[in-house]
Amino acid sequence: MRRATKDGEVAYGRTSAVPQSVGVNMLVLTRKPNQAIVIGDDVRVVIVSVDRDQVRLGIEAPRQVTVHRAEVYEEIVRGRGKAAVS
Repeated sequence: MRRATKDGEVAYGRTSAVPQSVGVNMLVLTRKPNQAIVIGDDVRVVIVSVDRDQVRLGIEAPRQVTVHRAEVYEEIVRGRGKAAVS
């Protein structure tokens, strides 16, 4: 299991500071404003700014890739479940 370092080294495994789903490992990265991470071939997440306890992210993705905040996505999924039961 690797841990994060000051120069942005990658950390694998569980960390108590990051909420996780049961049994899922999380890749933890250190980034600074204007730095980015790339997911797959066509999704790029840029750190736009950091202000105290708030991080602003810019997400570049093809139109066919849906992007939602987690709480919005959970509402969408709950709505689908209700529609299926009706």
